[in-house]
Amino acid sequence: MEGLAAGADDYLTKPFSSKELLARVEARIEMARLRRRASENERSLRADAESGRKFLEQVLEGINDALVTIDGEKRVVFANAQAGEIAGSAPAAMLGRSMWEIFPAAAGSEVAAAFENVFETGVPRHLDYYYPPLERWFEIRLYPAAQGVTAFATEITERRQMEDRLKEADRRKDEFLATLAHELRNPLAPIGSAVQVLRARTSEGEHKAARDIIERQVRQMARLVDDLLDISRITRGKLVLRKESLDLSPIISNAIETSRPLIDAGRHTLQVALPDEPVVLEGDALRLGQIIANLLNNAAKYTDPGGFIQLSVTRRADAAFVSVRDSGVGISPHHLPQIFEMFSQVTPAVDRSQGGLGIGLSLVRGLVELHGGQIHASSPGPGQGSEFTVQLPISVDPPASVEKPAPPAPSGKLRILVVDDNHDAADMLAMMLRLSGHTISTAYDGREAVETAAAVRPELALVDIGLPTLNGYEVARHIRDQDWGRTIRLVALTGWGQEDDKRQAREAGFDDHLTKPVDCEKLDAILASMIP
Repeated sequence: MEGLAAGADDYLTKPFSSKELLARVEARIEMARLRRRASENERSLRADAESGRKFLEQVLEGINDALVTIDGEKRVVFANAQAGEIAGSAPAAMLGRSMWEIFPAAAGSEVAAAFENVFETGVPRHLDYYYPPLERWFEIRLYPAAQGVTAFATEITERRQMEDRLKEADRRKDEFLATLAHELRNPLAPIGSAVQVLRARTSEGEHKAARDIIERQVRQMARLVDDLLDISRITRGKLVLRKESLDLSPIISNAIETSRPLIDAGRHTLQVALPDEPVVLEGDALRLGQIIANLLNNAAKYTDPGGFIQLSVTRRADAAFVSVRDSGVGISPHHLPQIFEMFSQVTPAVDRSQGGLGIGLSLVRGLVELHGGQIHASSPGPGQGSEFTVQLPISVDPPASVEKPAPPAPSGKLRILVVDDNHDAADMLAMMLRLSGHTISTAYDGREAVETAAAVRPELALVDIGLPTLNGYEVARHIRDQDWGRTIRLVALTGWGQEDDKRQAREAGFDDHLTKPVDCEKLDAILASMIP
């Protein structure tokens, strides 16, 4: 109407034709329509902007990250619920307050410095930050914003803990490999010296002492390898127990006998307390003895010379408790939770000449758990000794006899083929068998083994598995395919002694499976079984 009125005024003061007047009126009407439409659009835009703002706030409230935006004066202009949870405050109560008043523990920290850097440079920053009040780790991401700086914080405590565990596992692995090299080298020095003694013109007594040293050190190396294989089998669920009902007392006596050299070497006093009544368990005699011997060895290694070790057995309700207590170096509260983990050692290996590989207690725990038992470690602290207690379920069945007759010593002569690509190993085994009066042939690869077997027709063949040209399995199959080879006693020699390895040997045609180094008693038993 205003437009029309203005048009009428113009008409009254200026001479316009009716056509011009109509055009002016129509123009004024269109201008009024455009103004009204612009006003409506502005209201719509404002409504859309408000709706968008509310939607964005809802989105920011719903994300898992904590979000804070601060202005140039470091005052909070926006915070979501997750940020309020970290601050211990409602997000609305944070608005307008100083960032470092809300998070005082972070004032002056690397996070505060990163905020300043983004303000000054406008370049985003990322960093990991440990927030002391909550004892939690956060990944902080800072971005320049129109009003200042926007910060996103994602909790990464679990990830950092996992990274720390992986770093610790890697450190233990490196220490274990160094210790393994040390433990395997240790026996080589006395073996090398003993070989020099055997080469010299010395007395029979000195020769015997040298031979005893070599035998003792080889057994030590074999035990290290056996422990590694056992822990691998347990970890992969491949170790099978040969359970029977048995009395615990003879097992403890054998374990003490096994550990006696180490106990005596440390001049320790060993006290043993056993119940008057038999303690009958359902278990594997070999593995139970391994558990107790390992605990005694551990006590002897980590007790200073002239220390005290106590082994006791008690029975309560339906469980037996075997305790090994010592006056040794003790265990710190920090280290106790990891004492049964792989490669864990109370003190660095370099600090103790007999520190071992750090797998003994992990092996013990695995064997105890396979028997349905539990093991617990306790210590008042460093320098105050420690105690390991094994709990095992008691059996109601009477113990089975564990006495087994020793195999008779072989008295006859056999034709034997020894096959190994390690010339020294083959020649020494052949020499040992010749000393017993047997006729020995040797071969150093797979094809030579098949050809030699065809030529000499042995009664017994000791065949290494890892051979060039043909492996041991292929050698066995070639021999078994021949009429003359079906009656030969085939024995696999290998450094791999797991159940799957034994199965493969049987499937290839082997009668027996011996792990290296060859156990002379087991070999003698095979020889004795073949001699009338």
